[in-house]
This record gives sequence, structure tokens and C-alpha cells, in this order.
Amino acid sequence: WGWHLWAKITCIFINGSDAVSMFFVLSGLVLALQFKYLKTQKLTTSELRKYVLKRILRIYPAFIVILLLNYFYHFRVTPTTQLLIDTLQNKNSLIQELLLVRDNHIYFLPDWTLGVEIALSLIIPFLVLLIYYDVKLFVAFIVIATIINKHYYSIFIFHFGIGVLIANFFHQIEQFDFKNHKTYKFRHFIYLLVVLLFGYRHLLQIVNFSSWYGKTINDIIYLDEFYITGIGAALIIMIVINNQTLQRILNHKALIFLGKISYSIYLVHWIIIGYLMDNWQAMLNTLQYESKMFGFYMFITITITISCATILYYLVEKPFIKYSKRLQ
Repeated sequence: WGWHLWAKITCIFINGSDAVSMFFVLSGLVLALQFKYLKTQKLTTSELRKYVLKRILRIYPAFIVILLLNYFYHFRVTPTTQLLIDTLQNKNSLIQELLLVRDNHIYFLPDWTLGVEIALSLIIPFLVLLIYYDVKLFVAFIVIATIINKHYYSIFIFHFGIGVLIANFFHQIEQFDFKNHKTYKFRHFIYLLVVLLFGYRHLLQIVNFSSWYGKTINDIIYLDEFYITGIGAALIIMIVINNQTLQRILNHKALIFLGKISYSIYLVHWIIIGYLMDNWQAMLNTLQYESKMFGFYMFITITITISCATILYYLVEKPFIKYSKRLQ
């Protein structure tokens, strides 16, 4: 329903596609907070090795399970023997996608974000050391990485960098007295502006100047729209850090549980949506009306996704999380 105006407006406020920006800024923040001790200590080879191994154990096991499910679903009409031979000979490039960092996204398109997550997770210790050494030098590095951007890895260095900045100034953001600041009277306008920044790509579709944007800002200096949504995501996170009321809302047990299984939700949603889309016409013939179809589609997608994600979390994610915590 993306062509409808109501859908475009809704996507500004219920913005799943730009949650990618939120994911990467949060990653930079959370991972940087793990290295707070670097202010007084040096990062040893042993600690760095343990950090890298933990990242691998956190991302790869559940991903491998879901990629294989998507892979076999993709070739569901291929004879089993033939598929087994092709897989062993790597004719379908499965190994490239399993590695994540080879830019192979044939069977599970959302795994491009996990490739970015793995690659940029590895530079977090460097970014943390750099910001502790010199904040100005850190900002210069992020600016240079943005200017020489030739790939989406560079775009999201910006996101991880903002996350590291938030981690570095976490207590200042937390203790900032916004209610007694002169800008507080404009808070509603500020909040709306933050939401619009985060939903910037959808806003472009409504005002219909995305072609102008592409011919000027994007093509000349390659200021991708994700930079804008990254700033919006960072501002949302900063508002939450500073606002205890929002924190109490987000600390609800149901939301904490969704946060706990959020990686599994991200992993399983693609195959479920794909399966439902493959059977779209059959469902439409049964329900007949588009409005009924929309409600049914949303309900069944969310229900099945959360159920499957819960199973994946407890069977795969949680055991590896526990194991990684025991690493010395």
C-alpha cells in the first residue's frame, strides 16, 4: 500500500525502514559503553580477541540458521539430491553469503545490515580509543570518512561514530536540565523536527522532490538520505537518555521482552513475509476486500514473527549469549 498518501504519512511515524539507522547508532553506543574502562587502561590483545569472538557468537549462529532456512525455501522446487550437490560445490554462492562480509545478499536480503554490523563492530575499539585521545580528531575522522564515502560501509561509519559520541557524553546528556533550558518552550516543535528527520526519506516521497535531491545533494556530494535519518535516530536516543518518563515507558516488561528478541525478529520476519507474499492471491481470493486483507496480513505477520523469534531466541541466541559470557 506504499503508493497511498496515508501510507506515506504513516511511515514517517511508524518507520520500520529507517530503523536501520537506529540499529547502527545504538550499536555504536552500546558497544562503546563496553569499553569505558579504556579511559584508564590499555586494550590488551586478549581483551580484543575476546571482544571479537563475542561479536561473532552474538551475530552468526542465529543468522546461519535463518539463512539456511531462506536458502532451502528459495530452492524448494529443486530436487533434494541436486540441491545438495550444488550446495556442496558452492554453485549457488551460499558460502559467500554465510560469511556476511562478501556483499552477497541473494537469499536473505536484510543480511546486508549484518555485514555492516560485523565489519564496523571491529573498528569500535579504535573509535573509542580515538575519542578518548582527542574528541576533535575523532570528529575529523568521521567527517573524512563521510567525505570519501564510496560504499554504504562509509555511510554507517557515520552512524557508529555518532553512537560512540553519545557514549562519550552519556552522563552530560543524561544530566542536561532541558526543562530549565531556554529551548524548552519550543519542545513540541523540536520533537516534531526530530521525528521528521528520522522519517526524512518518507517525507521526500510526500513532497515529491526526491528527484531534485538525487540530482543535487546525493549525486554531487553523495550525502545519502541515511545521514539525515542517522541524525534523527541519534536525537531520539538522546531524548530518551535525558527523559525519565520515556525510560519508564520503555522499561515495561513487554517492551523489554521485544527488545530481547529483536534480533531474532529481524532475522525471521523476511521469510515469513516472503511466504505470505507467495500466497497473497490465495488469501485475497478468500478475504476479497483489501481492508480485510490489510488487517489480516498485519495480524498474522506480527503474530507468527514474534512466535518464531521467541523460539529462535531461546533455542539459538540465548545459549550462545550465555556461552560468550563465560569466555575468559
